[in-house]
Amino acid sequence: MEKMRAREGEIWLRGGRKLVRLPGAALDYPRFGDGEREVVEVCTGRLTLDQFDAEVLAVVDDLCAFGYEKVHVTCGFGCNGDSLSQWREVPLPAAGLADYVAELERRGVYELGETDLFVSAAGVEFRLCHEGDIHCAARADCPLLCSVRRRWRRAYYHSWERRHNGRWRRLAATRHGPA
Repeated sequence: MEKMRAREGEIWLRGGRKLVRLPGAALDYPRFGDGEREVVEVCTGRLTLDQFDAEVLAVVDDLCAFGYEKVHVTCGFGCNGDSLSQWREVPLPAAGLADYVAELERRGVYELGETDLFVSAAGVEFRLCHEGDIHCAARADCPLLCSVRRRWRRAYYHSWERRHNGRWRRLAATRHGPA
C-alpha cells in the first residue's frame, strides 16, 4: 500500500469531497482499491451542546480504553487564529484532551460545535466539527472505530457512516433503536 502524505497547501480529493491537509497532517489513508485497509468515516449527526460536551468526554474515555496514550490536536476552520497558530499540531496526553479543549474554549480559540478541532492518534482521527457533529475516521478494522460506531448507532438517530466511495449510510434505522 502506498501512503498518501500531504505537503503544505496540498488538496486531496476523496469520495468527491475536497479535504485540505496542511503542515504535519500525514495520515495513513489508503488509495482506492485497497480493500484490506479501507477508510471508514462515521458521524454522530447534529448534537445538542450537552450531547457534544458529553461526547468529548466519551472520546477521551475511548482513546484511553483502547490504549492511545498520545494525541495530536489541530485547530481548524473557524478557530481564532490570532490566539493560537491555526493548523499547528499540538501533542498532548489523551487523558488531557478534555482539559485542553476547555482551555481552548476559555481562551476564545475554539467554540464547541461551531469550529473545527482535529484530534488524531495512530491512524484514528476525530473531528469536532463546526456543523455541530463529531466525525471519526479510521481503517475499517480499527477496534476503536468499531466501538465508536456501535455507541453512536445506539445513541444518535441521525448517525451516519461513509466508506471510501463517499456514499453516506444511516447507522440507526429508526428513532426507536438501532438498525
